[in-house]
Amino acid sequence: MSQGCSDAGLCTAGSMKDNGVSDEKWRIGLNSQYGQGDQKVNIYTQQLEISRRFSEKLLVQVKMPWINTSGNLGTNQGIGDVVLTGNYKHTVSDKLQYSFNLGFRIPTGKTGAGDIDVLPNPGRPTSLPMPYQTGLGTFDVLTGMDIRYRSVWQFALGFQLPLIQNNINNFNPSNAGAVPNASGYFYSDNLKRKADIVARIERKFELNESIALFANIIPIYHVGDDEYSDFNGKKLVYQQSSGLTLNTGTGMIVELSKSSVMRLSFAAPVITRKERPDGLTRHFVAGLEWHYKIFH
Repeated sequence: MSQGCSDAGLCTAGSMKDNGVSDEKWRIGLNSQYGQGDQKVNIYTQQLEISRRFSEKLLVQVKMPWINTSGNLGTNQGIGDVVLTGNYKHTVSDKLQYSFNLGFRIPTGKTGAGDIDVLPNPGRPTSLPMPYQTGLGTFDVLTGMDIRYRSVWQFALGFQLPLIQNNINNFNPSNAGAVPNASGYFYSDNLKRKADIVARIERKFELNESIALFANIIPIYHVGDDEYSDFNGKKLVYQQSSGLTLNTGTGMIVELSKSSVMRLSFAAPVITRKERPDGLTRHFVAGLEWHYKIFH
């Protein structure tokens, strides 16, 4: 959710994103992002990131987001879904290393927040659409690997599979048709989300010992059409909700000191799926991160 690349969390999990990770024992990070979702919903994310290195090869990372959303149907805020990742790194040479990631997206966020009174049944509220929600309502397993060459090239590939589906969102634009602006949002009543395949190709350009620019492309393929329930509770397939999202990003990494790193980033999609009921679409995302490294 609001990970900066219109995905469900995988593209920034563990070593799938280059944070300039060295051999520190602990790393504490603060990540602040602003993104614009469907129907120009404003999505602000403040995220605490903690990494613990247990050996030269093994690292565990946890990400805990707090999310604020606002748009033409209302506002919402709360804790997002926690992402826990383990990373195993193997160094082949001083020019080449590869890593494996295994993690989980834990449904600590909400999917049924907000009340919209609908007609012709006033008093029977429907929840806000998924772009306003702080979670996805699924327990996901995340797997992936990445290869880094000469510390400037990164190639990553991962798979995210929802194992448990418990999305309680009941937004139905037909039911909420009398509410102004409601018709512009996707159905998400009893949404069942399919898996994603995510890749990342990133190139870093080192300007000097402490400043580097980077550029990346992140294709995300949604492998199947999602499912939802109509007004009568009948399960339907969300046609054309599978397919490719292609994100591009750029930014800067600044090493403020041996123990402190700052990262600025901007990302936007150039290709999106036609139907996107999960609320993960971002027209753009701008972010600022700060990481503090503890070596003892």
